[in-house]
Amino acid sequence: MGVVKKVSTSLQLPTKPNEPSDEFTDYNSMIYGRKQWGKSTLASGYPNSINLQFEPFREGLRIFQVSPKNHKETLEYIDLIKSSEHDRVIFDTVDRCYDMLLVAKCLEISDGKYDHPGKFGREGASVWDAVKTEFENLFIDLMESGKRFTLVSHAKKVEQKDRDGAEWNLIEPTCKPAAWKIAQSMCDFVFHVDFLNGERIITIRDLDNSTLASCNPDIECFLDPQGEPLRRFRIPNDKAASFKGLLAAFNNEVQDYEYIEPAKPLAKKTLLKTVKA
Repeated sequence: MGVVKKVSTSLQLPTKPNEPSDEFTDYNSMIYGRKQWGKSTLASGYPNSINLQFEPFREGLRIFQVSPKNHKETLEYIDLIKSSEHDRVIFDTVDRCYDMLLVAKCLEISDGKYDHPGKFGREGASVWDAVKTEFENLFIDLMESGKRFTLVSHAKKVEQKDRDGAEWNLIEPTCKPAAWKIAQSMCDFVFHVDFLNGERIITIRDLDNSTLASCNPDIECFLDPQGEPLRRFRIPNDKAASFKGLLAAFNNEVQDYEYIEPAKPLAKKTLLKTVKA
């Protein structure tokens, strides 16, 4: 057996495993759904948050918001936020944030000649990598400063087909696939917001491959009161109550949308009457 060579370093290995937080606001998230269905309202319910509003300025919402006109302004606003009292940044929408970054990075690399990696020919792959790295660094930079983020996107239906030819529609965010992959890797929760039968519904787990959603933390959260994983749940429509509803679901206090109340046993007197009849 060879002699193990000792490495000279100031680094140390952990002495105990990481303990995931039981505070909902310690996690990053993504909220997506159809236009005008309350995504921004729900996201703005996070305490001490500020919106990077890449879509038109939301005059109807009483929220902290700024509107970057280009990627340079996005970086400048993020630098300001890192030293501010805001705890969370809402990227609304992450679609436009990514598109703005992609164009800016391409123009930077090509000295103003190209605005898309596809125009670079064989060098396009390295440009895509540069865009990916800079997009990831936006969120890494925020997290290292102690901030958290929520990404907002719209929803689309994409036709799927398996090997046997069976077809179905999958609901997923509208952001570019590259942006979605990064969002998946960095967001602890992915929520899909929808309306069913006049009620606002959130999907948190995709159990039948119909809606992209996820619940990743290794803690007991988003369970029903019986301890079973929630798939979909109801939340109220107004801003304050909708975030409280999301928080209640995180704390395992709400029933699944599909939950059916058990039938109550008949009262004793009713049973006697039924027997006499």
